[in-house]
Amino acid sequence: MFNPTNKHHVDDVALLARHRLVQNRKADAPVVNLSFPGFADMFQPDNAPLAAPLPPPPAAINSPRHCAPLPMMKLDQFCLDYKLSWDIKQKLRAIQVTGPHVLRLISDVDLCGDGKLSIGEVASIRDVQMWWNHTHANPA
Repeated sequence: MFNPTNKHHVDDVALLARHRLVQNRKADAPVVNLSFPGFADMFQPDNAPLAAPLPPPPAAINSPRHCAPLPMMKLDQFCLDYKLSWDIKQKLRAIQVTGPHVLRLISDVDLCGDGKLSIGEVASIRDVQMWWNHTHANPA
């Protein structure tokens, strides 16, 4: 039998190949074929009637369809009133956001991508946007 701990001839590939060939000839295992009739039928759909289609999911809260029009406000005033940083204001200005009234029409993906805003900056914007919306949608 081949001893893998023997340091003699360990780099002789031909010797190792011959040894493996001899081992494979000795191990004449019988070929076994299995058959499972009907096994594939378990994965076929039933002929049962389909359930009623699901109703469409509700629109997102930030969706333009579900928001009442809010008053316009200049971006500079919004950033000042809600203490958004100068960097955030500059990034919003660079993508031509005119004020908080249009933020609901811009996705977070666009703010991060085109606007080059970090996740934290987007979170800050959405937080103050929520407060602004609440203040202007429900005037006291």
